[in-house]
Amino acid sequence: MNSPTPKPIVVFALHAIALTLLIGFWPTPRNAYPAHFHARANALFERVEPGALRVGAPVERPPDTRLTRERAGRPVWHSQFSVQRIGWWPAAALAALMFATPLSALHRGLALLAGLVLLEAFTLGRIAIEVAYLDLEVARGPGGPVGGPWHLFLRTGSESLTATIPSAAAVFACWMALARPRGRIDPGALLPRARDVPADPPPPTTPD
Repeated sequence: MNSPTPKPIVVFALHAIALTLLIGFWPTPRNAYPAHFHARANALFERVEPGALRVGAPVERPPDTRLTRERAGRPVWHSQFSVQRIGWWPAAALAALMFATPLSALHRGLALLAGLVLLEAFTLGRIAIEVAYLDLEVARGPGGPVGGPWHLFLRTGSESLTATIPSAAAVFACWMALARPRGRIDPGALLPRARDVPADPPPPTTPD
């Protein structure tokens, strides 16, 4: 089976950007994403800490998600953020990169499925850092002792929960690892190259 023709870098970039916008702003899945994410996250939280953590739609919008820690049926703290920003848009960007990369249908499907699973795990990991940080802040109490490196790490993770750079880095890493774009994207070609047309054979020579 012949490998796909490498795609010029500019054509690839324009294709990926257009698909990211098209998928990202697709209203039906974008609007449904938070509720589906909440259901999956709550099922996981119930397994890890039954009755302790809950995510759902906030009373006021935006953002689209409210994370609450409860003890004895009473809220201890809550945090609000947008899972569309940290979950939906990275997934849309990864799908766009996969569709813009010259891949076989099987490779693209498996790579996209694995990438979406990894991105969701990354998103849940960022939320876990937020939980650990707020738990630590509540345990310290007002005027509590200043934390060390662990507290600094958790605070940085909490402050960057909705930052773009971590999400972009995760998308790029998943794409590089799963799509293996080397040899599929031509960084030296800005536009599609003209196909080589065989030259006309020289006219036959006739003896004098």
